[in-house]
Parts: sequence; structure tokens; C-alpha cells
Amino acid sequence: MSDYLFYTSFGQETFVEIPKIKWSKFLAYGQRVVHRDEALAYLQSIRDLHPQATHHCYAYRVWVRSDTSLFWEVSLDHEYIFASDDWEPWGSAAYPIKNTIVWHNVHNCIVVVVRYYGGVNLGIGWLVQAYGDATKSCLLPKYLVQVPLQTNVYVICTYDQISIVMHVASLYKAHIVSQRCDIETTIFLSLNSWVVNDFVSACWEQQILVHFSNE
Repeated sequence: MSDYLFYTSFGQETFVEIPKIKWSKFLAYGQRVVHRDEALAYLQSIRDLHPQATHHCYAYRVWVRSDTSLFWEVSLDHEYIFASDDWEPWGSAAYPIKNTIVWHNVHNCIVVVVRYYGGVNLGIGWLVQAYGDATKSCLLPKYLVQVPLQTNVYVICTYDQISIVMHVASLYKAHIVSQRCDIETTIFLSLNSWVVNDFVSACWEQQILVHFSNE
């Protein structure tokens, strides 16, 4: 089983508060996410939790799959990384949060660092250190796990083939994400990447074609 079929991310939601710096309070939150929309929803939940905070600075990093017609191609090369200073001086928060995530090789994640202003301006140097230290504290090994890489696929089948697809899916522990019924039935699934080839072969034996989904 190849190491590239795993990635490092948060095992669960993480919260860390670092010591105050000149009366400013810094709270770091980390969570595993797999979509940009999921990252933004988590960011909003932190904003709702701390509506009186001065800044909600953040960075998220998620994989974006490119569509492919070849079932054995699993692309890990496309990532979307975004970071925001949220009105802190340019580069004083976004860069240290983003760079710390990249340096720790953590994927499919978001880190939000909340600051409550303590009445004293810190300056660029102190801000970079504070946001970097808060992010680093959130990315300690005890908070991280190795996550099996998931591949999203879909099959288009007839009504009579639905039970076959469900049986094959259960054999390979695939998660049924959703199902759409029309003239034909489309079933969206997510499964561990190292069994994708076997899953596709099993479906092919039943004359069922598997397609990649870039969702």
C-alpha cells in the first residue's frame, strides 16, 4: 500500500490558545475539510462563535481533482490554497498561517486564528510570530492523523443493475454519496483510492462503466 494514498490532516477539530502577546489574545482553530465550501462554512462558524473578535485570519488548503476518463489516474497535483489577513497588515497573518500549513505538509484543512485586540499595536514582526506560533501550536503531531485518500466516482446503470452496483460497493466498502434516478440511475460513490482499480474491474465484469467525479 503506497504512502501517496494517505495524507496528513486533522483527526478532529482542534482548538489552541497561545499566551497573550501585549494583551492581545490569539485563538487557533483547525479542522479537516475536503471542499472549499466546507472550509468557508467552518470559517463562518468560527466567526459566529467569536462575533466580537477583532480579526478572523485564516488559510485553507484543499485538493481539486481534474476530470479524467482513465480510471487508474488519480491526480494529486491540483491544490487550492487561499489565505486572508482579515484587515491585519498585509502578509502579517495570511502568510505565516499558510506557510506553516504547507511546511507541516498538512492537506485538506483549514486553520482560523482569532485575535482579540489588547489595546497595543504589535507591529508586523510580532504579528507574524503570533499568527505563526498559533498555527504551529494547532498543528502538533498529537492533533494530526494519516487519512486514506478518497476517490469520488459515479456509475450510470439501469434499474436492474442497481443491486449489482450496491453489492460491489459493499465489497469494497464504498460510501454511497447520493443517487439520482431518471431514465437511467446515477449513483455517486466515494471509496479508498487503493481499491479503485479493483472496484472498476468488478463493475466492468458486470458491464457497468465507472466514471471519475471531480466533486
